[in-house]
Amino acid sequence: MTQEHEQAPSPKPSKARSTTSKTAAKPRAKKSKHASPRWVTITRRVLTYAGIPLLFLVCLYVGLYIGYVKLGEQPASEIWDWSTWRHMYDLVFAEG
Repeated sequence: MTQEHEQAPSPKPSKARSTTSKTAAKPRAKKSKHASPRWVTITRRVLTYAGIPLLFLVCLYVGLYIGYVKLGEQPASEIWDWSTWRHMYDLVFAEG
């Protein structure tokens, strides 16, 4: 009986297990700062910063086209005519 108690393994604390599992894990490869060429990074930034205003302008044109040409049944050439939008402004904000 005394031999069984001496040979029985004692439970290890949880800290010991977590530290051994961390050392057993494979280290991740570090990413280098220059993973892509410089021109790719610059092009990506330009497209990101210029893309949002360009997307806004495309959405503006599509909205004007749908509203003025499809719903209003007017020619598409008048979308960018300043007098058209001045007339619309006068209609909306006219006192009357």
